[in-house]
Amino acid sequence: LASVPEGNPASALQKAAQSSATSAGLKIEEQTLQAARTGPSCIVYGNRMRLTGSLEHFIRWGVAVYQPEKGMAITALNLKLSSEPPKMVGEAEATQFFKAQTP
Repeated sequence: LASVPEGNPASALQKAAQSSATSAGLKIEEQTLQAARTGPSCIVYGNRMRLTGSLEHFIRWGVAVYQPEKGMAITALNLKLSSEPPKMVGEAEATQFFKAQTP
């Protein structure tokens, strides 16, 4: 894992998640940046999103967001059919992990 970069990594994660969702064909209904969570070996930044689109769009988005070399992944995903099938509604959290800074 990389160290936490200068600037605001949460904002960079949000922009990456938004851009890849839009490129995949998903519509962003709402999103919320999560407070950084610090564990013993890493710091985790998250962006919770509510999205709509087809299953294919969600799969494309997941492939685009999953970037282990950058510590990025989707750590939560809940999909259900919308009131207009085959459209789906998804609640997801895109996250990015960084190495915890040692004193």
